[in-house]
Order: sequence, then structure tokens, then C-alpha cells
Amino acid sequence: MFQYQLVIIGDVSAAAFGANELLWLNQFVRFNGGGMIFVDGRMESYGSFRGTPMESILPVKHAAAGLTELRSLNVSLSFPKGRGASDSLKLDDDPATNLRIWNELPGPRWVAVTEALPASETLLNVKVGEDELPGLVRGRPGAGRVLYSAFDESWRWRLNVGDMHHQQYWNQLAKGIMEPPFSVQDRYIMLDSGPTSYEVGETARIRVRVMDPALFRQPNLKVEAVIMREGRVFEVLPLENDPESFSFWGETAPLEPGDHEVRVRIAGVPEGAIKASTAFTVSSNPFGELGRLSCDELLLRQIAKETGGEYYREEDMKRLLDVLGPASDRREKIRETQLWQSYWWFVPIILMLTAEWVIRRVKGLV
Repeated sequence: MFQYQLVIIGDVSAAAFGANELLWLNQFVRFNGGGMIFVDGRMESYGSFRGTPMESILPVKHAAAGLTELRSLNVSLSFPKGRGASDSLKLDDDPATNLRIWNELPGPRWVAVTEALPASETLLNVKVGEDELPGLVRGRPGAGRVLYSAFDESWRWRLNVGDMHHQQYWNQLAKGIMEPPFSVQDRYIMLDSGPTSYEVGETARIRVRVMDPALFRQPNLKVEAVIMREGRVFEVLPLENDPESFSFWGETAPLEPGDHEVRVRIAGVPEGAIKASTAFTVSSNPFGELGRLSCDELLLRQIAKETGGEYYREEDMKRLLDVLGPASDRREKIRETQLWQSYWWFVPIILMLTAEWVIRRVKGLV
């Protein structure tokens, strides 16, 4: 399962998993940097995770007894006091419009009663009267990220608008929980060096995650990125340890023209044992946007701003249709009228034929 970036767990009991599977899910988040979304429901199955490896990655604590659920027709959604919407909950770029959309969304009719843990972050509250409960809670147990949803009724947001908000909501949640993928990996590391092309003078950000548990448990583990240029060593970059994600990262010196290769050295690993490597090209680009093959969002936004337009991502295409509106208000309408069904045409024709008959009669032609 370590080939995946995101796992979504619905309202299922711990009994649906084996002991090893629960441990795999825990390690998928903690050590592999995977994302996981928990969607609670009326079966109240997450209480069964108590005492299992899954309990340590949940960002909330379920009530062991007493009030464990809330049922009401008057539940509303609100952002935590003193904070606006996180990037994952922005359904519109304008803060006022985004707040209006969230205020108009139907609230859930069932909510699990939980308590957010101190190290977690509450993104959305559910409100009944003056009482507020955590609705969406995000945590980071180890290398990965976890999101807990106390309700499973986001499908109600499709009322009268289809997937306009519902699809955008889930796409953004998933994107915010998943870690950016690494380019390559082997049994020792996962490695990423960003895009495949850079301009002269730019710097490359190198990310490395150690896959072998025996290695990253070593104190003061030394990891280096060896940057090769045209087959020769360009730079040996010591990578800094990020203890929250069990990864190492560093930024290269300004790059020079040529083909580059990135390799990794780890103290204690035999030379040549690490096979994973990445490559990129550095060149001067006189043609602006034609020089970068990967998406340059900053440049696209600048172009849109200078030309009086606006930049939209692929997941925002539905909003583009609303902004564009109809190309023209003119409509072409064709109406067919039978001559014999119109008095304005029928009467003149009959009068003309009658006049012809009378004239022929007078002249003796009939």
C-alpha cells in the first residue's frame, strides 16, 4: 500500500482490519508520509480504534461514555474564531463570497462528539445554538498528515448546485492532505529534485526521505546530495533533517548550464547501494514561458494580471464558465407560417385570383 498517497477510511470498525493491517496503516502515515482522511458516521465505529495503532494517529479523542453524538436539524458550519478559512476550505477566492457560501451550505444532521488533541488544528466547527464542536480536525503524526471529519453528510451540499462546491471541497481536502510525490525511490530512499528543467542562476530544492527504519532511527544521521554536472561533481550538499516528516532537504547553489544528476549518500550505506537518482537540465532561456516544460503557476498568474485576465486551475474550470457567461444575448428564431393560415396573406391572394377571373369573364375569355 506504500505506492499510494492517500487513504480514505469511512465509518468502519477496527474489526474490519487485521492486526497487521492496522499497523501498516499507522506506518503508512508515520513513516511513508501518506495522507489519511477519516470520515466518521452514525455507526460510531471509530471508538473501536481505542487501544489500536490507529488511535495514535487520530487527531481527536472520542468520548468513552456519555454524549457521543449530536443529532439536530439546526446545525451550522463556522470557522474557528480569529481565523479565516484554510486553503483547503476556500470555495471562492474572495473571502466575503467564500464566507457567504459556507453560511449557505446545509449543515449536517448528525455529528460525532469529539475533542481535538492539543497538537492538532481545527479547520471547521459545527455549531448548534451557542455550542461548538470540532467538525474538521487536521493533525501531523510523523511524516504524513491526517484529517478527521466528524460528519459524513457533505453530499447535502449538492442540493440545486450539483458538484459545484462538493467536488471542489473534496479535491482541495485531498490535495492538502497528500504529500507532493517523490520522483524516484528504491529500498533506501525516496528522492525528488523538482522540475526537469531550470534556468541559469535558479536553485533546486532537494528532498530525500529515508525508507529504512534502521537508518532514520540513528541519531545524527548524515545525508548528502551529490550534484553531478556533465559527469563531474558540481556540489556536495549536506541535507538538513526535518524530524516532523522523517525527511531531509536542502537547496542547491545557483545552477550553471548543463545536464545535472542528483545522487544521495548516507553514512553507513555502502557506496553504490543507493540506486535512486534524478536528473534535470539547466539552460538560459530567451523565450520566456517556452523554456519551462512544467507548469509555472507564478508566470501564468503574471500573464493573466498583465492582460487583464484571471488565472484558473484545472479544478476551477466550473467557475470559469460562470464568469464568462453567454457570449451574446442575440438569439435567432425561425418561425414557419402557412400562407393559408394567415388572413393577411390569404385574403389578398383570393382577391387577386377573383379579380383575374372577373376580368377574364368580362373579356369573354372564360
